[in-house]
Amino acid sequence: MAAAVFHNTSVRGFGPFRRFVHVTAAVGHDEDVSHKIRILNWNILAPSWDNNDVKLGRVSDRKKDKSAQWPFRLPKLMHEMRLRKPDVIVLQEVEVYLWEEQVKPFLKARGFQAAYACSESGMGVAILWRHTRFDRRRTLDIDLADPSNSRWLAERRAALNKDQERRFFSKGHPGLFVILGVKSGREAPEDQHALLVGAAYIVANPMSLLPMRLDIQAVQTMMLLDSMERILEHESRNYASLSVIVAGDFNVPPFYPQSSFDLLSQHINDESNFQELADKVSQGVERGTFKTFVDPATDQRILASPVYELITKGVLDQDSIGFLIAAIKAAGYHPSKILTGPMSEMLTSKWLRYPMISAYAHVFGMEPMTNSMETLDFVFFLPAQRRPDHARAARLTVTGVLAAPPPQSRQSLVAGLGSDHIPLVVDVGLCTPSPIIKYPEAELEHTSNRSAVHVADMQASAACEPCSNDAVLEMLTNLERRLEKLDANASKPAVGELKWALAASTFSSILFATSTMYLARIDAH
Repeated sequence: MAAAVFHNTSVRGFGPFRRFVHVTAAVGHDEDVSHKIRILNWNILAPSWDNNDVKLGRVSDRKKDKSAQWPFRLPKLMHEMRLRKPDVIVLQEVEVYLWEEQVKPFLKARGFQAAYACSESGMGVAILWRHTRFDRRRTLDIDLADPSNSRWLAERRAALNKDQERRFFSKGHPGLFVILGVKSGREAPEDQHALLVGAAYIVANPMSLLPMRLDIQAVQTMMLLDSMERILEHESRNYASLSVIVAGDFNVPPFYPQSSFDLLSQHINDESNFQELADKVSQGVERGTFKTFVDPATDQRILASPVYELITKGVLDQDSIGFLIAAIKAAGYHPSKILTGPMSEMLTSKWLRYPMISAYAHVFGMEPMTNSMETLDFVFFLPAQRRPDHARAARLTVTGVLAAPPPQSRQSLVAGLGSDHIPLVVDVGLCTPSPIIKYPEAELEHTSNRSAVHVADMQASAACEPCSNDAVLEMLTNLERRLEKLDANASKPAVGELKWALAASTFSSILFATSTMYLARIDAH
């Protein structure tokens, strides 16, 4: 991003030190920020995942660490959310019983209303908002494993084969959208600005460097984006503007190292035992042989993440398609059974209309590390979609982000923040053009001539005779009356300049008159 940024020390919570970065060129000279909104996105690390050593692919002693247990983590999570003062919160890995008994009551008591969606396993996502700032206008709970939620697949499901059904649609996965009307107290519903907020938690891979579910992740992402676009098509006309924020844990980095593709290929060619390969990769990560975080500015060979590419470009290139084929083969399926018919058309056609922008990449030029090893969490935004017949333009812009801390070990993150992910905090503004009022040129000319006469009269009267206190008060009264007439009778930007000229002339006359009066008194003595 070309805009300059400056750093301002942020309040420190239990976790690592972080700085808030403000974007100084986010708002144009001819724009006003009508609403400022802070978004917080966070994977809060579900207790069931926290005790699952298989997720790491290695033996861990976390069960012995009290700081990793939920009763010790919950206060830190709540403190961090309160400390950052968000207006909208998006959470992932929220287990249903903890949501109902602990998380929701805590945030409700602090002025938040909420929507929640979960899968059959009880793992869910949540969106919360301050009720003093927003009205909930609509909630849409989406199952990312239900083809009927996709415009593309709804009429083509009969053409799906058994392998495709089993691969993509056998297990439910939640997605959630909420439309929030921004309260202002002055507007009719159709003149209200609104936010479409989405929460995403895409299925995870067995190991990040072995993305064997990459095709499933791509399909779930397309289902999410398809639902978003369907909502925009139906709802945009109901508001002056409808901006979009989609945040979540997508369980994919923006880029993969070449080693990920090589490892998948090795698994395909050697037909090696997956657990043996996973152990090899884990040991390589610990020794530094395999890198999980990729900096696109380095000379290292990298592959774009198909999921990230879909979100930011709306279409997959040939390299990404090849990456998906490798993932399908590594998972034990034949690509001709998976990438065929409607699924092939869905993944290879450009039909998504609204590519999105990552807030952090927009500010820094790259994504930060969002947990101890890699980038999995994102906040994406889409500038406002406005009614074509509505005169009030608006756009959503990022005005600042909370920078990621220096790299931390997983144990340090959990002990400090209460989660192995850092919260992403993004400030956005709804920008509208500065008001420009127009009226006929004849009216301006008449007003300008009339004002010029008044100014000349005031200067002449003040210069001709000494002034008394009563005369000064009369000048100020005349000034107030003439300014009121300008406000009532004129309605063009130049009127502001006329008012300044009138006021300056009046005060010059008063200064001249009082000086004359003072000199006259000296002469009298």
